[in-house]
Amino acid sequence: MIKDILTDNNLEEIMEEVKNMGMAKLSEDNMNFLMDAVKKFELDKMFTDKGIEQGRQNELLKTVTKQLTKKFGILPSDIKEKLDRADIQKLEIITDGIFEFSSLNEAVSHL
Repeated sequence: MIKDILTDNNLEEIMEEVKNMGMAKLSEDNMNFLMDAVKKFELDKMFTDKGIEQGRQNELLKTVTKQLTKKFGILPSDIKEKLDRADIQKLEIITDGIFEFSSLNEAVSHL
């Protein structure tokens, strides 16, 4: 029964089943299987979260590059490299301030 629940990777159902069964009712095999499933679930979530963050950073980079190019013209390669290395927070600052910047240097000073 517990293995059927674990194959669905639904952590809430797993924990509810464990609570209903009581820890004393779990065999060592079921406990090991449960722990492996929880670890897999946590790793999957970690990789998903990291992938979402990387996707967000990539989209911000595209947006900032497009905005700066539209406002100031073709970007020098050193500026493009700095943008490529910028974290999400720095890219957000530039995106948020694009209308206030009067020069490319002013914009990239936030990198």
